[in-house]
Amino acid sequence: TCVLDCPALYYFYDVTINVCALCNETCVVCTSLSTCLQCKPAYNLFNGYCGRNCIPTATSITYADPSGQCVAVCPPSYFGDNSTYSCTQLCPNKLYGDADTHLCKNCPVHCATCSSPTFCMTC
Repeated sequence: TCVLDCPALYYFYDVTINVCALCNETCVVCTSLSTCLQCKPAYNLFNGYCGRNCIPTATSITYADPSGQCVAVCPPSYFGDNSTYSCTQLCPNKLYGDADTHLCKNCPVHCATCSSPTFCMTC
């Protein structure tokens, strides 16, 4: 039937005739079958895709990569963020992306932002 708005878990499949279709199974709010705006619990949103939450254990830490998989090391140009357990291209303030380990690491104490352990960008 024709509708003006799609309910939760649905998106406009055909805007010309106002027909809704179901989002994929990991998504709560989406704009298409392949583009999610909000994920169901236990999933992280990454570039429009809902990937599994990667939860550390006593023996290992994994990060959600761009495809939503949990990996021990993030891919090139991404860094593991221990606050979200996801791979990110930009580390949060007071952290920098270490190209050797692919991890977000602490800036020196007096830096607000830095690009390495020895170079402050802002104090």
